[in-house]
Amino acid sequence: MNRSNSQQIPWEASSLIGDFYFLSAKSDAPKTELVVAGPVEISTDPSTLWWSDGSYYWLSVGGREIQNETVSGYSGSDLVVYHASSNTTYLLTDFKANADGKKRPAGMLKTSETVFWKAKDGLYWLTVNGIAIQQDVTSAWAGPDLLVYHRASNVTYVLRDFDACNDERYRTTEVLKANPAVYWRASEGLYHLILNGAAIHNNVVDSWSGNDLLAYYPVNNTTYVLNNYVNRQDNVLRAADAFPGPCSAIWRASGNYYWLYVRGVSIQNETTSSYEGDDLIVVHTSTQQKYRLRDFKNRGDNQLRVAECFE
Repeated sequence: MNRSNSQQIPWEASSLIGDFYFLSAKSDAPKTELVVAGPVEISTDPSTLWWSDGSYYWLSVGGREIQNETVSGYSGSDLVVYHASSNTTYLLTDFKANADGKKRPAGMLKTSETVFWKAKDGLYWLTVNGIAIQQDVTSAWAGPDLLVYHRASNVTYVLRDFDACNDERYRTTEVLKANPAVYWRASEGLYHLILNGAAIHNNVVDSWSGNDLLAYYPVNNTTYVLNNYVNRQDNVLRAADAFPGPCSAIWRASGNYYWLYVRGVSIQNETTSSYEGDDLIVVHTSTQQKYRLRDFKNRGDNQLRVAECFE
């Protein structure tokens, strides 16, 4: 993504630079029914006023100045101001153009949510508790939605129906807090897999394990599990389970039968096995690599687990 020229508020120490971003091209996506997210209602009150001299801003609510209790960040030409003690977000519209000292009504975003985004002409701005966070994010498409990952907080924000919301109106976001930050959605047999705000579904080795889909990502040597994939072709975003490990092997068992997946490939039909106590020792015949399925006798519950590899 290419960032715009920076904007800053040098007189407000709590404010961050409010960049906007151009977006990369979309990949082929599962089909989805488009439901445009509604904008947040903005109200004004005669007793809530703001003014600026170009070097500083003042915000008066009911006759009391609260600017020193706020944090702020740019959202396009507006200044978004968050007052934590009242959990209220104020909007100083066309802030730079109105630095003439005149008092104007401040907008109030009528919601208890504190994360807002807006978009125009393919650009977006995102503020969290009054702070613009675009300079520390990565993003990827998941169907019509844009998933924005904030590295510092390990939080993913969902900008729903992005292309249909290029009207410069403020909207709330869905906040995803899975750790690790990996999410998937599927429809009609196609899926998106997003890790830390980056699409990885075109760079994985996938295979079936019952109704689950396993996706092995060689970059970080981790297998991601899209649980109950077969029955979840509904385009709903879900967290994926992650199975990291030095030998990239996971297994499951039902009764006396086992399945073993190494780097996203099912290999149980290429193995021999024998018991060592309650463990099952599995040997891959072509490579002679050994895998330990620990406590196999007591784990025929069809749950995926990490296999241990050894010589």
